[in-house]
Amino acid sequence: MLNKVKVVICGKDFTLQTAESSNYVFGLARTLESRIAEITDANSSASPFTAAIMVGLATLDDLNKANAKLDRNMWTRLERPVWNVTQPCSRSRC
Repeated sequence: MLNKVKVVICGKDFTLQTAESSNYVFGLARTLESRIAEITDANSSASPFTAAIMVGLATLDDLNKANAKLDRNMWTRLERPVWNVTQPCSRSRC
């Protein structure tokens, strides 16, 4: 079931349909608004639109780096043998 959640970002109302809880979506909206404000406060010539684009690019960069790190960690773990399947198991070596 989809929830309708109304959030305000940069003074504009958005009504979203989502399977996520309203508290989760409100948290996302607060984080987004905070990141946009950081950019516009630091650079008075940056519009909210420009700041939103910059936040989006930074967030995608963070996501891509986190996914790459997870991929590296997964492959590192897969390359380490958990046990030696070529040798039969004895009581002293299992």
